[in-house]
Amino acid sequence: MRCSHRDSGKDWFPRLDNKISSPHPVCGGCGAVKNIGDRGKKLGYYVNTLYEIKEYLEERKKGKITEAQVRLITKRLEKVEGFEDVYWFRRSTQKDIFVEAVNRYTGLSPSFIESFLAS
Repeated sequence: MRCSHRDSGKDWFPRLDNKISSPHPVCGGCGAVKNIGDRGKKLGYYVNTLYEIKEYLEERKKGKITEAQVRLITKRLEKVEGFEDVYWFRRSTQKDIFVEAVNRYTGLSPSFIESFLAS
């Protein structure tokens, strides 16, 4: 069962080089530390990006991504535990997983795939 994440009112302070960084809220339900920097995106963002790549390739006749490939990639992203949990999952990690999945099922280069992901 997924946690609906509610801040506990307590903060977690990681120590970096004997300095205290900014406080990070902690979920009162599951204890997850909230990601306040590299915030993730929902699955729909990555599915939309995948369709943008598909459209780009088809318009320029540079290749094709089939609906079967789209389904395989989407299923792969759905299998990653916490992928859609923007409370604690980092966007950079999501990006790496997305690029790996698209590359695996389409053979497109990682740099080409990354060019469709907004900064």
